[in-house]
Amino acid sequence: MTRISPLLLLLGVAIFCSTLGDGAINFGCFFTVGQSASGAWWLIDPKGQSFFSVGVDVVNYGGDSTAAGVAAYNDAVKAKFGNQSAWADSVVSRIDSWKLNTLGAWADSVVITKGMPYTRALSLGKTSGPWLNGLFPDVFDPAWIASVDTKANSGCTPYRNDPTLIGYFLDNEMWWGPIGSVDDWRAPGTILDQMLIGLNTTSPGRIRAVSFLQKKYSTIAALNKAWNTTYASYDAITTMPPKTTAHTNDTAEFTYIASVQFFNVTRTAIRKYDPYHMLLGVRFIGAGNAQALKACAEYNEVVSINSYPSTSEPYGPPTSRIDFIYNNTKRPILVGEFAYKGNDTGLPNTKGAGLLLATQAERAQGYKNYTTRLAKLKPVIGMHWFQWSDQPAAGRSSDGENSNFGLVNKDDNTYTTLTEQMKLTNPQLSTLHDSSPSGLSAAKCYSTLACPNKCSGHGCCDSDTGLCSCDGGFKGADCGTDVNSFGSALDTTVWSTTSSATGSQAYKADQVSTSSNQLKLAITPCTASPCGGYNFTAGGIITKTYLYGFGIYTARFKAPSTVGFTAQMELNSGSNPRDIITLRIRGNLSQGALDYVSDGTYKYLKWVGPLPFANPSTGFHNYSIHYMPTYFAYYADGVLLGTYNSTTATSGLPDSTMALSLYISAANDSPKSADAMWVSNVSYQLVGGTEAVCPSSSSSRSAAARAESSVFSWLRSFV
Repeated sequence: MTRISPLLLLLGVAIFCSTLGDGAINFGCFFTVGQSASGAWWLIDPKGQSFFSVGVDVVNYGGDSTAAGVAAYNDAVKAKFGNQSAWADSVVSRIDSWKLNTLGAWADSVVITKGMPYTRALSLGKTSGPWLNGLFPDVFDPAWIASVDTKANSGCTPYRNDPTLIGYFLDNEMWWGPIGSVDDWRAPGTILDQMLIGLNTTSPGRIRAVSFLQKKYSTIAALNKAWNTTYASYDAITTMPPKTTAHTNDTAEFTYIASVQFFNVTRTAIRKYDPYHMLLGVRFIGAGNAQALKACAEYNEVVSINSYPSTSEPYGPPTSRIDFIYNNTKRPILVGEFAYKGNDTGLPNTKGAGLLLATQAERAQGYKNYTTRLAKLKPVIGMHWFQWSDQPAAGRSSDGENSNFGLVNKDDNTYTTLTEQMKLTNPQLSTLHDSSPSGLSAAKCYSTLACPNKCSGHGCCDSDTGLCSCDGGFKGADCGTDVNSFGSALDTTVWSTTSSATGSQAYKADQVSTSSNQLKLAITPCTASPCGGYNFTAGGIITKTYLYGFGIYTARFKAPSTVGFTAQMELNSGSNPRDIITLRIRGNLSQGALDYVSDGTYKYLKWVGPLPFANPSTGFHNYSIHYMPTYFAYYADGVLLGTYNSTTATSGLPDSTMALSLYISAANDSPKSADAMWVSNVSYQLVGGTEAVCPSSSSSRSAAARAESSVFSWLRSFV
């Protein structure tokens, strides 16, 4: 994940602190929820004030792109503002002027540093692909549990001490089986049905499902009688059973069991890396189902739903649906998505949820009707509009949605009729919700903050801030990387020592120089999905005449088990701003050639973890990986993209061959020398270090002194 830059962080903290009013600033306080004397639920901000969240989703510099790689909104704002920070300043100013107060899900890494409260959306549940295809994961599979831990680490650790973060959505619009009495359109049946039919007989989820049935029915004949089926054995359950009363009851019971497992695993993982911020649920479609709702309430502070207006529900979810959710959870409810579309913008509006209205004026009236009606409901603590900018007429790349959802169009021009209505409506919502809230609990504050991973034994924890002061050159959120060189030579038994090519060319495959511990570059053909046959010749400069050619630059390293290494690649992104670069790490779990996994059609590299660095500015960018035997950290131009705990997922990896790869998706339609992607250098250092010796902390400091130290220690950690 992207590390917050010092300048943006300082500005964001200044903006946020200026909104807190009088009193000491305490970075040990975070958003929470509470119920007023009247019974209305509220968010409570870090200063202890009631907060009704009115926000907008997908506030993103990149906007939506088409399958052909056209990103009209991104092109427009680059031309208009010149850089992402200036764009983010403008966006936050506009959002604030429209009396919105929250950046909803999928806000980008720069705009969230500008001081406005925000939420983060994690993707912990879906098995693969976009939400349209993702079914319920095998939540009993240790591999899935490990993947949740990895995602929680990278998705939460960099944000754990941020007071402007409201909390985390665990996922978005997952498949939970039937919605009410109607099958989810993505797949029929229930979680029990899918685990019996969709998983192989050795899968942990299917084994758990069969065990559940065997405890209820002593024989397969007893199951057949109850379900009105003719299965020969439990292994023979491969077709959807009829919906008998017994089947309905059994599947409801198992849905609760599987849902508890999902929410328990995800909460445990998030709390491991961020013990402070709230969990905001999974953004159920509509009402969800009773069993999943009950499980969600046991592990989340907030239940979230996405609920678009429709012809039958023009002003949003009926009170009966909100009552159903609240009666099954007794938790506050946050609406994560809603919107109205206008038919006067030239967009097709043929894909995407929401009610299509004739004009922007009707759209504005719809906003007023929806928000003012829901604000009066005591369980509702806010609602977030989907989304910031319009979708492309040609459809967004993931699923083809092509609708007028935006507060701004593709040229970043505001739909003023809608936003003027927001200015008038939004200030009324808190009063409509609860005209005089009283009896609310205080902000959620901690007298001391824990540090992630106990600073890996290579740093000291400041309990006022929950931040590590790293020892002896170690870096990262938990001091897990050491960038001090111990001067070790390259392992020439693994690599040749052929001289490299000149700096104006891409390096030839497997060329290595032992001088200055330099590892030269290999260009590896990309035959696996998603390259689709768009490959590059080894040793060639990456230019292609069609959109989205693919290639992989790879530098390989020998990773000793007792020390770590740092590796850097300096890559020219070319002159086309739509070039996309992804930093990935891959590892061989046994010595020798890199491991692959095959699905019968493609061979896939066993990626340890991908982290995007999309749409960089043109010119050279430095990418690096810092590795210790139990820890990775990824950097792009000195900005921390994310971290990865290797111990839990790749046992044996420290003694194996490692590869730092840059996966390139190039949108060069007029290739020339200046557009060529090539690397100026790849460097390598062995590193090591000793554990830190930390002084005992004092607990006698005054609150004001602790608060002052918290502010400046927190800021210094990002400098």
